Amino acid sequence: GSADPTGINRIAVARAGAIPPLIQLLKSENSEGQLQAAWALHNLTSKNADNKEVVVKENGVSPLVTALRMGTAETKAQAIGALRNLSGGGLGCKAAIQASGAIPTTVALLAKGSSHPQVQANMAVVLYNLCKDSNDSKAAAFRAGALPVFVSLLGGGVQQVQQEAADVMRVIISGNSDYCSAMISAGVGPVLRQTTGPAAPARLRQQAGLLKKELVRCGGPDVQKALS
Repeated sequence: GSADPTGINRIAVARAGAIPPLIQLLKSENSEGQLQAAWALHNLTSKNADNKEVVVKENGVSPLVTALRMGTAETKAQAIGALRNLSGGGLGCKAAIQASGAIPTTVALLAKGSSHPQVQANMAVVLYNLCKDSNDSKAAAFRAGALPVFVSLLGGGVQQVQQEAADVMRVIISGNSDYCSAMISAGVGPVLRQTTGPAAPARLRQQAGLLKKELVRCGGPDVQKALS
């Protein structure tokens, strides 16, 4: 939760020009300083479009991605929180995140599988937000090996992460039969049978069902046959 539900402090702190020094602190070698900066940027970018734009304008996205790649577990958690907030911003925010190499970084971290489930879920949301309306982001995610990673996350783990995995795959493959075929090769068939089956929780069944529907719609006869 946020320590500032009304957003008053977020606005006051940002108006006072705190964002550029926080970005500098994020770039420092001091791990405690990095954590504090990532935490503050996570809070400041929550539900505040102006602050998101300032972080992008002050070139704060790249240091956040570096913190996500190299930081301590706590710093990674705050950095992905800030990136999740930014990825929900305007086109400028999304473009800056994609340009900073966030997509391959996020996919690589998800492939390692060592992150806390909430961190994994936030990484998935970042990819969802970037890929939803951008073929370039979809292609970057595909090249980074996102589909096998998300098939594996859908196949096992915490329900929230499974649901986010289904959503991300659905937006990546939408309208692209090659990506649909690649998902069949990555073994999504058996995973979908399990996650759309009667034993799966209702919400997961729903998200997995939407993914299956999209695969059938965009995939062509071979994909349809593999899923029947």
